Amino acid sequence: MVSFTSPFFFVFCLTAIFLLRMTSANALVMGALNLVFVASFIPAPLAALPLLGFVCFGYCAIRAARRFQVNAVLILLVAGTVFLFAWLKRYAILSFLPAPNFAYATIGISYILFRILHLVIDCSDGVLEPPPPLAFLNYVFFFPNFVSGPIQRYEDFHAQVSAPLPPVTWLTIHEAFGRLVKGYFFVVVASSAASWIFDHAHSSFYAALSRQDGPATIALFSVSATSYLVFLFTNFAGYMQIVIGVGQLAGFTLPENFNRPFASKNFLDFWARWHITLSNWFKFYLYNPLLKAMASRWGTRAVMPYLGVIGLFVTFLVMGMWHGSTVIYVAYGVFLGVGIAINQLWQVWMTNRLSAPIYHELRERPWYFQVSRGVTLGYFSVAITALWIEPEQANRLFSPFGLTVFATTIVILSALIAIFGTLVDAAFGRMVYDGGGTKDLDPPASGSHMRYLGAIAGCYVVSGAGLTALAFYFTPAEHPYSTAHKLFLLVLAAFTAFLIGALVGAFDKPIAHATSYFGNRREVFLQTWMAFRIFILAGISTIMASAIPEFIYRAF
Repeated sequence: MVSFTSPFFFVFCLTAIFLLRMTSANALVMGALNLVFVASFIPAPLAALPLLGFVCFGYCAIRAARRFQVNAVLILLVAGTVFLFAWLKRYAILSFLPAPNFAYATIGISYILFRILHLVIDCSDGVLEPPPPLAFLNYVFFFPNFVSGPIQRYEDFHAQVSAPLPPVTWLTIHEAFGRLVKGYFFVVVASSAASWIFDHAHSSFYAALSRQDGPATIALFSVSATSYLVFLFTNFAGYMQIVIGVGQLAGFTLPENFNRPFASKNFLDFWARWHITLSNWFKFYLYNPLLKAMASRWGTRAVMPYLGVIGLFVTFLVMGMWHGSTVIYVAYGVFLGVGIAINQLWQVWMTNRLSAPIYHELRERPWYFQVSRGVTLGYFSVAITALWIEPEQANRLFSPFGLTVFATTIVILSALIAIFGTLVDAAFGRMVYDGGGTKDLDPPASGSHMRYLGAIAGCYVVSGAGLTALAFYFTPAEHPYSTAHKLFLLVLAAFTAFLIGALVGAFDKPIAHATSYFGNRREVFLQTWMAFRIFILAGISTIMASAIPEFIYRAF
């Protein structure tokens, strides 16, 4: 499989950008590029046959949907497409059916499914005309979003490939390269650091779970869940930044897939910010039709909010099942559905109890936002355990002891995230508000200046303490250390992190003053400096996270 940090990927992207720009995105050139890119993931021609068969079936389904435009035919075509997808992906529910007895590629098929179903449904409704074969192949195999999205609608894709490519400007290059740098930083640095922590923590979590050591299991589960959430976000969001940046350089605008999900005010808001194109697809093609069908049969003003809860639960159950072929993904879908249903029921109950204006005022209060965000991210961190846990350990987690650990970890993570979020917002002088954005807090008055600096110091102390705590835990048992050593290293790590942050931040005013002479380009230089600051702090944090355990090992 091709790595997005491999020389092939760099060379391919440069070649693709050059050829697409020089040929004005000619359909044949795009098709050849897509073919080369997809072929790089497939080891042998035979391995490509099932994937090609699925795509051919999908195209025939699109043509049939447009020709007949009957609900019964549409249901059969959608069911047939989903069945073929589940059979090729070897879902456990279809394990009794014989499958091809050779290794074959299913790379990208999960997102191809969405593109095909989108065309089948919209062509059946008369919204779209079936695309020509070459246009269809370019759409489903388009190299920037072939592997993991984002999910782009055909009308958006067709409008861009049919129109002249936008001219290359310095602003376009600056924005695209900014995305590439951010994306590769997320994937190479941040994702690797989170993966390192997760790899060490989750194996120890399995051991603690098997021996039913309550405190150790909860602590390790908390570290594993949090580090995997950070890994998943930085890896996936970083990849999205890379492909969107490559698309911009080639002349195409791909839809955004992430919008600061860690600033979400509740579970519903989280899924409006996390994997946005997936959420929108399920909302448009599953939730809305399902809610419409239920409303036509049982819809009254009093019942409609609860029908929405049922529709959300079913939608997120299916979304969870789409992520994987084993039974554990059904549990993942149930956890997502329960989380979204509780969120919706809470909003309905609070609105009825307090009235909409009072409830809206409550939601805008900072403490309520921090608690809500903590619960949202804590719950989701634990829910995505299904994406990494092994079947044997999952069975143990569903035991009475495991379920106690599960619930306790959600509570602890929710509280810690709320506290940490409060410190971060105070440190950077920003607060997320209910509208979904951020606003600057008023500059601290002279009387509160020390409290403001204390909040900033608190952030660095908490960060340093967290890194050091991880170092203590992962130090081999045969190298014990005293309480004095622990306190010394804790203070040292916290002071070091705070000192680094203070030293780097001390250059803000001189840099801002120096760039005032650059006129219109001042904003570019300031953005570059902020990116450099983030790189320095994240790099130091990564070095500390990897170096402190080795330091303790050698010293003690």
